[in-house]
Amino acid sequence: MTFSTKRGLVLFLAMAAICMMLAACGSANGGNQPASEGSITTEPSQPSATTEVTERVITHLKGTTTVPAHPQKIFVMQSEYADHLLTIGEKPYGMLVTPQYNNKVLPYMAKQLEGIHLLEGGSEALNLEAVLELAPDLILINKQMGEVAYEDLTKIAPTIVLGIPEHDSNAKPDPNAGLVSDDWQIDLRKVAEIFGKEEVAEQAIAELDRKAAAVKEKLEALDGKRTAYIRVREKELQLYGSEGHPLNYLLYDKLGLEPSELTETERIELSQEKIPELGADYIFLQTDGIQGESMLEEIAGSKLWESVPAVQQQQMLVTEYWLYLSWGTLGRSTIIDQITDFLNV
Repeated sequence: MTFSTKRGLVLFLAMAAICMMLAACGSANGGNQPASEGSITTEPSQPSATTEVTERVITHLKGTTTVPAHPQKIFVMQSEYADHLLTIGEKPYGMLVTPQYNNKVLPYMAKQLEGIHLLEGGSEALNLEAVLELAPDLILINKQMGEVAYEDLTKIAPTIVLGIPEHDSNAKPDPNAGLVSDDWQIDLRKVAEIFGKEEVAEQAIAELDRKAAAVKEKLEALDGKRTAYIRVREKELQLYGSEGHPLNYLLYDKLGLEPSELTETERIELSQEKIPELGADYIFLQTDGIQGESMLEEIAGSKLWESVPAVQQQQMLVTEYWLYLSWGTLGRSTIIDQITDFLNV
């Protein structure tokens, strides 16, 4: 064997040894060598790390607030917020009640809210010290309360201001800019967002829409559908309009009832002299506390009242605070049930 041949053999064996070493290193390092075309590579399994959400950042009418992901002691200052919580399977720890419904929980939620802490007096007589004593971990308030007590309440607990956002007066008119239509759903969705239960809220809304549509179809068979919703207060009667409030939208749009002869777009004061002109086939009445009940007794026996077709045909229902029930899925469902029972449809 010549010198050159021997030299070539040595170089060949050295190169082969280097290749074997590199292959061994690649195997020891987890096989991170480029795969040839058509080959199958298996990535090393990594342990899946799941991090539990402990808080969320919520955008609301006063900015952004970090809230616990699973609040346990929620204080609400509007009855509809309790409705929203119950809708998504939660429950308030405390609630502000008002003289307008005798400082009590509304009847349709009374059983579900047994045992919660009630603060009396309404928003006009809010006792911050009483709220502090409850030691809530979350507070839900409306826009009006947010203007006067937001800063004080944030010192007690994270506070979310619910309500309809302000709209630019120069922008194109927005059909959802006022307290009409389905604006109450904005608050429900926001409450659901706090708990990460947006899908639960959407399912509840869809179920309510199906229920209303089914009842509307039944009501179409009625001969007369002219309806008056009257709120009986201490010294006056208020005839609610066809728009401007979630209740009106439920009655006249979702359920297809027709406004009475005197019903206007907005709420108006109804003088007793005008009562015979109502032209209503059905009357729904809400009395505000003991004073409202006394006022109703005063007018119920009058000849003016007895001249209305709905009174003559005994098609009159005293409601359970429908104005307040109409801001949530549970309340609206209750109203629909009461209407179907009353009209026997």
